[in-house]
This record gives sequence, C-alpha cells and structure tokens, in this order.
Amino acid sequence: MSEKISLHARVSVIETLLQDRLKKQFGSSREGLETNLSVFLKPLLDNGTEEEKEAAKAFISATLDF
Repeated sequence: MSEKISLHARVSVIETLLQDRLKKQFGSSREGLETNLSVFLKPLLDNGTEEEKEAAKAFISATLDF
C-alpha cells in the first residue's frame, strides 16, 4: 500500500512540474495552451491505445484546470 501512495505522490509531483513547465513554455492563455498541448500530444492522441488517448485528454484537461 505504501508503494502505491509513494508512486502516486511521485507521479503527482512530476505532473505538477510538467504542467508548470508547459505553461511557461507555451503561455498561460487557455486557448494557446490547449492548442499547444494538443500539438505536443498529437502522436499519442492519433496513434495511441484507447487508454493512452484517454490519459492524454485527461492530462490536457487537468493542465487547463490547473
């Protein structure tokens, strides 16, 4: 159980850092960020498994809501 919590905590920190980095790199306007994230994740959105596509969409949504 502690391994799952530890892994979840690490993933959460990495996700937060990546979101911050993406906002700095691509700008903070919602439209610009959404467009750039979609371009950045396009290979995954186009060619990924259903699980990967859902994860990419969830990441975009979470980043925009951050």
